[in-house]
Amino acid sequence: MRYTPWMRLLALTFLLCAAPCAAQVVVNGTLDKQRALYIFDLDFGATAQSVALTADVTLTAGGQLEVELFDLDGAAAQTTAVRQSALDFSSDTTGTVSGNAVATINTRSYNGVHQFLMILFDGDLGADYDGTVRVSTGIITQIWQLTDPGRDYSNRDLFWTPRSVHMWGDFYSRFNHLARFGTDFGSSGQVLDFHFEWYGQSVGGVGVRDPQFNTIYSNNTAPTALADGGTVVGCGFMSGLNTFTIAGGATTLHPAPGEFVQLDAFLPSGFAVVSADTDDQPLGTSGPKPGSSCSAHDTGFGSLLGLLAVLCLSSWRRRVNLAATPSRGR
Repeated sequence: MRYTPWMRLLALTFLLCAAPCAAQVVVNGTLDKQRALYIFDLDFGATAQSVALTADVTLTAGGQLEVELFDLDGAAAQTTAVRQSALDFSSDTTGTVSGNAVATINTRSYNGVHQFLMILFDGDLGADYDGTVRVSTGIITQIWQLTDPGRDYSNRDLFWTPRSVHMWGDFYSRFNHLARFGTDFGSSGQVLDFHFEWYGQSVGGVGVRDPQFNTIYSNNTAPTALADGGTVVGCGFMSGLNTFTIAGGATTLHPAPGEFVQLDAFLPSGFAVVSADTDDQPLGTSGPKPGSSCSAHDTGFGSLLGLLAVLCLSSWRRRVNLAATPSRGR
């Protein structure tokens, strides 16, 4: 068969685009009280445009499956709750035993490459899944994937990706929860602004500490429950590896079953989470660098220890008042 120059060009174009020029990525696997974490690069092209990014995942066996989809670049700069922003977050849950979940983000208008995160969670029932993550236009590439080992630190769950840290904690077994994460500013140094988020039931106060354990953001709404919120926390110029702490406390020393807190941190492009842990486990990395300091975009109101002390005092006063009046039950 005689190949003309035009046919050769067509064949070369096909070979070059066969691998990277994909409008969807296939995902599948098995979870057993675990999370499957995926990060995708989405190339919007040279001209700014908004596209539809859809995670469509079917539960093929097991109990239930939850799908969460995040715009990592948008989340890192979001000044309010990411989970309340349709541009940055979408979620869906399958029915029990079978069904499929579909989560779609109609993105901001971007050009170039931006990153998106998908989290699949099976709850306590296990799940086999199969599906796709597709884009209405542009090129999508899976660049990172991890099935979390299902760690559980005394009724808490910590998991993290190269761009984010996520902590879930049960208040019924523990009054407060915290997570620490390390990120490298490089030898030349740079400035970091990252998004901090909280969500839960009977959350009395939340906060962020810098590498020297100074409070750089705090939000205390006790005794009123703090449902959800988010902010950007800014740090001054730093270099090398530094560790930050995010924390949340309950409105009372004796929370009821089902009361919890979810804490999240999203880092901007150019930064990576290199380690994460809780106060139950050593961090396993070097500590803060001499002279490290931070400043908050939102002004804090004292240290987090002071915050927890206020919550404890408030709870003690309520118990004293209740002791002097007939009990009405929970």
